[in-house]
Amino acid sequence: MAQLEEQKVEEQKGLIAWFAHNHVAANLLMFIIIIAGTFSVYTMTKKANPDLFIPVVQVTVVFPGASPADVESGIVIPIESALESVDGIDFIRSAANEGVGTVNLEIDDSYDINEVLNDIKVNVDSIQTFPVQAEPPRVSRIINRQDAIRLAIYGDMDPTSQKELAQTIRNELLELPDVNSIRIDGIRNYEITIEVSEDSLLKYGLTLDDIAQRIRFASLDLPAGSLQTAGGEIIVRTQALAYNYQDFDQIILLTTSDGTILTVGDIANVIDGFEDTETYARFDGKPTVELAIQTLSNQNVLQVTATIRDFVEARRASLPEGINIDLWADTSFYLEDRLSMMTENMLMGALLVFLLLTLFLEIRLAFWVIIGIPVCFLGAFALMPSIGIDINLMSLFGFIMVLGIVVDDAIIIGESAHHSMTKYGHSIDSVVHGANRVAKPATFGVLTTIVAFLPLMMISGIISAFIAAIGGVVILCLIFSLVESKLILPSHLVHFGKPNPRGWFHRLQEGCNKGLNMLVTRYYKPFLKTCIKNRYTTLASFIGMLILSIGLIGGGIIKVAFLPEIPSDFIQVEVTMVEGSPEQQTRDVISKLEEAALSLNGQFEFMDAETNALSTEILAHLLVIGTGSASGTAILELDKDVASQVDADLITEYMRDYVGIMPGMKNIIFNSSDGFGGSAISYQLVSTNPAELTAASIALEAQLHSYVGLINITNGAVSSKDELRLQIKPQAEIMGLNLNDLSSQVRSAFFGAQAQRLQRGDDELKVMVRYPESDRVSIGDLENMYIRTNQGDAVPFTSVADFDIEQGYARINRVEGQRSVAINADIIEGQVEAAEVARDLEENFFPQLFARYPSVSQQIDGGLSVTGDLVTDMVRGMIFALFGIYALLAVPLRSYMQPLIIMGVIPFGVVGAMIGHIIIGMPLNFLSFLGIIALSGVVVNDSIILIDFINRSKGKMSLLDSVINAGTARFRAILLTSITTFIGLLPIMLETSLQARFLIPMAASLAYGILFATIITLLLVPSLYVILEDFKTLMSGRKTAETPALQVS
Repeated sequence: MAQLEEQKVEEQKGLIAWFAHNHVAANLLMFIIIIAGTFSVYTMTKKANPDLFIPVVQVTVVFPGASPADVESGIVIPIESALESVDGIDFIRSAANEGVGTVNLEIDDSYDINEVLNDIKVNVDSIQTFPVQAEPPRVSRIINRQDAIRLAIYGDMDPTSQKELAQTIRNELLELPDVNSIRIDGIRNYEITIEVSEDSLLKYGLTLDDIAQRIRFASLDLPAGSLQTAGGEIIVRTQALAYNYQDFDQIILLTTSDGTILTVGDIANVIDGFEDTETYARFDGKPTVELAIQTLSNQNVLQVTATIRDFVEARRASLPEGINIDLWADTSFYLEDRLSMMTENMLMGALLVFLLLTLFLEIRLAFWVIIGIPVCFLGAFALMPSIGIDINLMSLFGFIMVLGIVVDDAIIIGESAHHSMTKYGHSIDSVVHGANRVAKPATFGVLTTIVAFLPLMMISGIISAFIAAIGGVVILCLIFSLVESKLILPSHLVHFGKPNPRGWFHRLQEGCNKGLNMLVTRYYKPFLKTCIKNRYTTLASFIGMLILSIGLIGGGIIKVAFLPEIPSDFIQVEVTMVEGSPEQQTRDVISKLEEAALSLNGQFEFMDAETNALSTEILAHLLVIGTGSASGTAILELDKDVASQVDADLITEYMRDYVGIMPGMKNIIFNSSDGFGGSAISYQLVSTNPAELTAASIALEAQLHSYVGLINITNGAVSSKDELRLQIKPQAEIMGLNLNDLSSQVRSAFFGAQAQRLQRGDDELKVMVRYPESDRVSIGDLENMYIRTNQGDAVPFTSVADFDIEQGYARINRVEGQRSVAINADIIEGQVEAAEVARDLEENFFPQLFARYPSVSQQIDGGLSVTGDLVTDMVRGMIFALFGIYALLAVPLRSYMQPLIIMGVIPFGVVGAMIGHIIIGMPLNFLSFLGIIALSGVVVNDSIILIDFINRSKGKMSLLDSVINAGTARFRAILLTSITTFIGLLPIMLETSLQARFLIPMAASLAYGILFATIITLLLVPSLYVILEDFKTLMSGRKTAETPALQVS
């Protein structure tokens, strides 16, 4: 008792003692945390996924009618050259398409993207060599906007009425308080086309450029100053801007001396319609316009979608006959399902933890320990907005991951306080004494866990937001666990009174504790003696298990799919046609694809959760979009119960067989899962020699086809497209014509001369003057046109020009200033690993390829690139975590060597993680490895307290007695903290929903790793401690501790 009295004085001066004596302060602190957290839960933004930061600036320049080669030379290369001096640009990707050039600039993370954006704008604006026909460049950041829900307006109606209805509904939606951003898909832009035949031009001595210029001068609104009259100032302006085809019909082109007036309508056909491009969309088999309602970063998806659903229900009644509106791709369903799933798993995990604790601890002690879970969670909710984390799937998973860990500190404090009360009696001093006894090692144990989760905040790239949400939540919860276990829990333990020894539950607890004590004395203690006696054999056995677990990966027993494929309720199909395919051919392929999708109903069976009956209606909705004559897309939304019951590969195989091989079809790619980083295997071949680049890409594509398990293999070496290349004849130069005059007139005839742009309502539209459509469909139309000389004479095209038909490019890609080709492939999980393919290519294929084509080099891209970046980040994070853990262990232990004992168990946690993946039957992925990194901090928690107990008893008894007694004394606390962590994660590991499937490997690494770490802590750590003493003894020349080991009682 004298020792305890001495402890009292010191305890009363400490923070734990102060809160234990001032239970009002402890309760107020708890209530403040609860109130702040509850308020934050109801006011925080709720969305399906974290906001993604995309560090990319995009420069886009439209060059109407230009070929990809012209766009490359006139737009892309000048931009790349102008940006060479801009700091902060990490990587440049460019694309030259027909009529538009795009340069994507990846910005270094260490630079302020807005400052780099301003520098890019300045340099691009300084370019003076853009073609005259090019439009002003657009420089902007790529902002990720998440589609909250999609609204389809579908039915049989003409395109103009369809677009007007879509714009009306869009404007009505934007007036709603929760709707701020809507994207319209599936419609073309308005355009006024003025078609003039060559005969009319010849008859009146006009050119297309003449007509465009006269329209430009006649159709305008122009301020003309003001008049200062006696009655006041009068504004003077002209207002003659034409808005529709009637206005353009009346524009005067020519007047004669006899008063005859020639208007546009006299010689031209004015069409107030759409751009001369082929874009169409169909929803569930009918023409459609799509409205994608998007959410901003500060918007609540649940509120937005609820507002949209109410609007649609009310709006249906006023739709034109034969027109319907439907909602689909509703992300709120997934968010609500995830919220429900995560909440149920958290509650189930908390309940299981509570039931376990009540079996071995006083029920009131277990109650106050478990109360720490909501306190810590609400504390984390209160601070999440301050570090930019909202409520989403990943942050909710963070709460599940920390569920069993967050009570570890409270268990250690509570168990020690309970032991002290049992020994010294029920008083404030005994509670504080018990808490203080383990406060320092327990605190440093939590800090090591925090350090272990910090690498999750260090992941870079587009995936960083997902991983940081988990790490941020776990760290916040652990911080509040320190507050709750040290300042709030002791105050509550003081007041829970004495247990009722006659209650049935108390008898059950006594039985459980007796059984546990029997396990310790009869089995654990003798076995620990044996392990310490044969400590080098013990160490060798654990090393053997570690080598064996690593061999399971090398032997292929445990598969590695570093970037997991996430099953989805959507299947996306991309069709690519051979360049130059007829428009009707493209339509036929897309129609066949639509037919295949609509025929899915009736082909597969699944159990419908709503009706609890078998159903074959697997297709919920279908969107088909055709873009020009080169490609088309189909998006299938499946019934929510299908993906978990029907293998998506069976569905895609059925559709692939149904569509078959059709004329003009180049590729058909099926994607039935979500993922990170694009295709699993992706290479960029780059070269300054286009011929070698194409040949090398064909060889690489053929090599990929030789691997079993690769699908969706595509070659970005776009097939060539026929080009008419004009040459001017010598006699044309005698007439004063040059190549620029020739190409300009041909461009006006077939592409069109832009008369003006005008704003009509919400739409910006072009006014184009060109030949009638029937006069610009064949080479003969080009040969029949007339060219105007500088003197105004009209001469046949064939007299001044000639042309050749050559192969040109349909698209030109560039990487870092060189032409590039992307070759991509996806993998079938379980059949092949992307890393194996990449290794074989690097060792056996690329050396030969580059010897054959010396100008070609390669860069990894897509999934392989993301994998490389993730591995680099994880290695860096692991080094940081290990160094941080070592420092945090060395401080309380006051030793340089003892932290190595504790950290020596970290690699052996991998054994448990490997066993866990065998049990759950899933391959290792990057989330599995992140779980292992996090495990490194968790496994040392119990070890540090065990070592602390050994150090305290050293000098009072023999070394080996100290080790044995510490193991038996800490057995219950170590077992409880490990099992509670496992049980807290058990519900999520048993979850079958799609939303949880890709998170299970991370949970398994931590859960099974911590179970195996229990064995490590109880057997290997004591053995390592004695081995360290052997080493010290050997270095000092004394006898080892081996002989006393035989005398341990």
